[in-house]
Amino acid sequence: MKKLFLTLLIMTSVLFFSHAFADETNYYLIVDAGSTGTRLHFFKHNDDKNMPVIEEIFSEKNSIPLADKAFEAIDPLLQSVVKKIRSHHIKTPVAISILGTAGMRLLPSEQQKNIYQKLSDGISASYKDILEPHHIETISGKMEGIYDWLDVNYLQKNFQNNTPTSGSIDIGGASTQIAFATDKSSKSIDEVSLTLNKVNYIVFSKSFLGLGLDQARESMNIDENAGFCYPKNYNRTGKFDLASCSLIYNQVIENYHIDQLAMPTYKIPSFVAFSGAYYTYHFFGTDPNVPDQDTLEQTIIQPTCSNTWETLKEAYSAEPENYLANYCANSIFVTDLLYGPFRLQSKQIHVLSSINENKIDWALGAMLYTIITREN
Repeated sequence: MKKLFLTLLIMTSVLFFSHAFADETNYYLIVDAGSTGTRLHFFKHNDDKNMPVIEEIFSEKNSIPLADKAFEAIDPLLQSVVKKIRSHHIKTPVAISILGTAGMRLLPSEQQKNIYQKLSDGISASYKDILEPHHIETISGKMEGIYDWLDVNYLQKNFQNNTPTSGSIDIGGASTQIAFATDKSSKSIDEVSLTLNKVNYIVFSKSFLGLGLDQARESMNIDENAGFCYPKNYNRTGKFDLASCSLIYNQVIENYHIDQLAMPTYKIPSFVAFSGAYYTYHFFGTDPNVPDQDTLEQTIIQPTCSNTWETLKEAYSAEPENYLANYCANSIFVTDLLYGPFRLQSKQIHVLSSINENKIDWALGAMLYTIITREN
């Protein structure tokens, strides 16, 4: 009898919570329009502003930047997600936000406006009664950093468990974002106040447009000694020298005066670095825990990058050559940035691409922000 009662209790609880979630379930699409491609995310969520439950049920990407192709960049993704929407028998139009990041921030405002108008027109013409445009705009670097921070800590369940939060470092193609919770407000324009699970957080978020992997490398390539950042014999100019390459990148970084703009990081016990930081250090086998700068440079980067281009191509034959050619330069840039003006120690840095089997991506953070800040 006791066993039967327990079984009935469990079944009743499952049915109750499933029904409660179903009654409050909403669906939302977020398109991350980055500088190197476009990714679509399909979420379902409840409307609990205190501690939302969010689940990503579909994701798809391509390598077409929104800035290049506008509606053509996202239409194949929309075609795929519409099939998912229909399979869930959703009767009302699903809200969609298309959010441009650093690649769009590099464009003049009038050009951005024209691209977004084409997107809005395309959705209205092709997906009427299925998709409802919500926000189609370029987000600020500050908000991209906030979304990064929300995503990382939601996936780590720090909000759900009221445990200390991690900082986030997102090194993209065109920009880098750093965000972390602070002890008290400094009244900075780079701070945002958020409340999650009845806990108030003051989050510092700073973005550096031009300090993504690709943009920083373009700035480095202008230098007449850029060959020091590439393997010997690469493109006829490669003559790798770590110290010389570091000098060039240090000058690129110094132009952004990070020391004057970013808050101290020494009080933050943990930072999750992802995107470009992950891809770079993963190639060298130094993820998730990165060694100190001297060890990283002298015993890992230097021995690998001192090989000739021919040797590297043979040793890493499965690696696309356009990526392989840039790993040495990228590793010096990322290392100089993290250990230089960001003033991080190796014990603080955790290089990841996913948390609890969920890929790190600011879109979930944007979904979370939308729910907790919406007006009643």
